[in-house]
This record gives sequence, C-alpha cells and structure tokens, in this order.
Amino acid sequence: MGYQHILVPIDGSPTSLSAIEQAANLAITYHSEVTVLYVLTIDPFINIEYISSPTSTQDDALNQTRNIIKTIMDEAQKKFLSYGLEVNTLIIEGQEVHKEITRVAEEQRVDLIVIGSHGRTGVRKLVLGSVTQKLLGETKLPVLVVRGE
Repeated sequence: MGYQHILVPIDGSPTSLSAIEQAANLAITYHSEVTVLYVLTIDPFINIEYISSPTSTQDDALNQTRNIIKTIMDEAQKKFLSYGLEVNTLIIEGQEVHKEITRVAEEQRVDLIVIGSHGRTGVRKLVLGSVTQKLLGETKLPVLVVRGE
C-alpha cells in the first residue's frame, strides 16, 4: 500500500502549516507526489461599498490578497523543500472550502488528504464551523487531521 498523491489544504494559519510536517514525513516514506492547495473563499455577501468602489480600489484589494496568498504558498513550498521535497501548488476560488477540497482531491486523484484542525469546540465550533469536520462528512478519501495547539 502507500500514498501516491497527498493533498495538503492550507490557509496560512500555524495549524495548517503544521500539517506540512506530517505530510512531508508521509511523502518521504511513500515517495508520494504532494499538492498544496489554497482555497480563496468568495463571500456571496460582498459588502456593497466594495462593489460600488472604484475599480482601482477593487484591483488593489485583489492584488493585496494575491500577494498574501503567494507568501503563504511560498512559505509552504520552503517548508517542503527543507524536507527535500518539491510540491505542486494550486490556488482556487470557491464559496465552500470543504467542497472545493473534495473536488480538487477527486480531480487530482489524490489518495490522502492531510489537513490541520484548530480543534475548536462548543459555541466557537458552532459559530465558526469547521472546514475539517465538513470535509470529513464530504469525502470518501482517507483524511489525516493534524490538531493545532
């Protein structure tokens, strides 16, 4: 057995980046291909001030977001490189992160998802939701959940 292709969804949080260590160790053990995924969430309730703002302001905000995401992906690549691993990176847009992760996992034919979890409980979990929990309900693939501190 083994894992031929590992998907590592990240969001830039320390917890998501800690999943890289686990994914890297597995990739070394199984000589796996690794894809790092960032899902840029598109809020369906975009603020009307943003929509009616000048195009240059919209472009500035989008460029700033792209730069932040690029920095996060560069950091992830560097962490994998420190293990001697080269990885594929993918940035996509969507409204429901867990569904986008599942879609990409199927399209890329991965056989393991390694994801960080903040470990929220109680009211915080109910209010904020849990991408990892939703992902577990959505996918049929094995998922390794790396708990945050």
